[in-house]
Amino acid sequence: MHALDELNALCLWDFRIASYNDDVLTILGSTDFDYYHKAEIRFHSVDFLECATAFSHAYFGVASKEDASRVLAKSEDHEPGVTVFCILADHDKGNYSAKYFIVAERAECTIGTVYYYKRENLGPGERIASWVK
Repeated sequence: MHALDELNALCLWDFRIASYNDDVLTILGSTDFDYYHKAEIRFHSVDFLECATAFSHAYFGVASKEDASRVLAKSEDHEPGVTVFCILADHDKGNYSAKYFIVAERAECTIGTVYYYKRENLGPGERIASWVK
């Protein structure tokens, strides 16, 4: 299963950009950002970004050929072999009201609960956020 397929299967409610450093864009996904997040999506070597900082009920995939051509025409300089990723967001009653694009070399996804508070007896794939003291 492709990493984005695994992410989409989680049916997370909310997403937000956590950081954009050194050409790596990190988006977090959760159903309750007060206590944890369940997914971290990293886009590496980002050349172009057209995305809200927060969105909900999203589907992550690769852009259609038409959308990819349009987006690549907007980005003046992109490396050969990049992928135009598409995020369909704000799903309601069978429709997506937003479409976002990220041009990057690759995407990777880490699935697992990251708690925002101290907690003992962590299970497989669970950890405490690095900023929790």
